[in-house]
Amino acid sequence: MPDGPKTLAQRIQWVIPEISKQTREAAAESDPTKRLARYADLQRELQRNSPFVVALQSKLLVALRDNVTGASQNVAGSQLYLDTVNK
Repeated sequence: MPDGPKTLAQRIQWVIPEISKQTREAAAESDPTKRLARYADLQRELQRNSPFVVALQSKLLVALRDNVTGASQNVAGSQLYLDTVNK
């Protein structure tokens, strides 16, 4: 992808300058408790005003050789389960 991966808002051309500013501020927050609270506020704001509903979105790709069996990911793609992998 030119210039690297984009956020979901960028990929659909959703321009949200105030929320983008608040996201950058939350990312820069050094206090973990305050940062978590800011992210929770942002999630609520996005749920109220978003033009779409995100059910599943994963950007995690997993490559396996053809001699590897039993590997599986969870539905959101965020966890690769290795306890059933065989080679």
